[in-house]
Amino acid sequence: MMITQKYHSALDIDPEFIPSLEKLLSDCVPSFEWIKNYETASPKETNFTYYLFFGSKHNRPVGFAQIAIEQSKAHKSKESFIKKFFNKTAEKIKKANWQMPGSLKEGVIFDPMYSKLAIEKTEKIFNEFSKREDIQLQSLRFSKAYADISNTVGFKSNLKNEKTIPDTLVKNQASYEDYLNSLSTEVKSEIQSNWKSVHKNKLKLGEYTNFKEVFAYRENGAATYKSLKTDPKISKYIKEDSQYLTIENEESILAILFFIKGHGHHSFFDFIKLNDELDDILLNQYAIMKFYEKEDSNRLHLLLSKGNLELFKKQGFTTRDQIELSIVKSKA
Repeated sequence: MMITQKYHSALDIDPEFIPSLEKLLSDCVPSFEWIKNYETASPKETNFTYYLFFGSKHNRPVGFAQIAIEQSKAHKSKESFIKKFFNKTAEKIKKANWQMPGSLKEGVIFDPMYSKLAIEKTEKIFNEFSKREDIQLQSLRFSKAYADISNTVGFKSNLKNEKTIPDTLVKNQASYEDYLNSLSTEVKSEIQSNWKSVHKNKLKLGEYTNFKEVFAYRENGAATYKSLKTDPKISKYIKEDSQYLTIENEESILAILFFIKGHGHHSFFDFIKLNDELDDILLNQYAIMKFYEKEDSNRLHLLLSKGNLELFKKQGFTTRDQIELSIVKSKA
């Protein structure tokens, strides 16, 4: 038996459940504050629904789902798609988007021990949304381990897509040097070439615990700090337990890397480039080098764009198979 508890705001979720949720979501988000901050920063017309799944033997959540109910318009470029199913254009529709922010961007996460029961419960929730007259679309992303979800009933049109994304770097070497030696000769050479360019161009690696300190004593530093701290991508990292790693020269900051302490032995990273000449692999390696220095971290997760799967695979990241469903309620 499995029961669910429903919330319309992450801020209303009982504090006693947060430690268990952070453990459950440790591969996905740095902390549960990440979920809360995403909600508060979202457009006012977006409404959220959260489900906590509970087994019958204890009072801790063994599953979590996040659904954003988004109001959208059928833009001209999408008229043919919408018209195909609804025979109407330029009309407001509501979309239920099952997807949480973070490294995996999946809408449902379960403790593997309870996945079968949780999938059955999730299917019932899907069908409840399908009966709502105001929701015409549902978009879902989930692990292929939950493939049975794609067989759910209640929808007359399912558009299914399977994809593979980079997932996690597992610390399976004793040091960063050993990690480099474990890579292919070609990849190791490419990485070493990037590190040599840092020395050749007299660049420096910086480490800061406060975002404002990154810009102290620099020309136009105050203006740059003021501009960047309100950027939506950056402001969410400032709210986390972040360390700021920089690549810089005597005059300016060329890149900022956000290295974030997550739950338990998990860490996350992302970066912004202020100089496009820097190679992405160099910034990835800077994060990985820092990861190997952290004794309390053995899983490294990506918060950045994962478009180049091969780039991360060759650096040792595992992969994850996902299913994306665009479920359209046909016109009756």
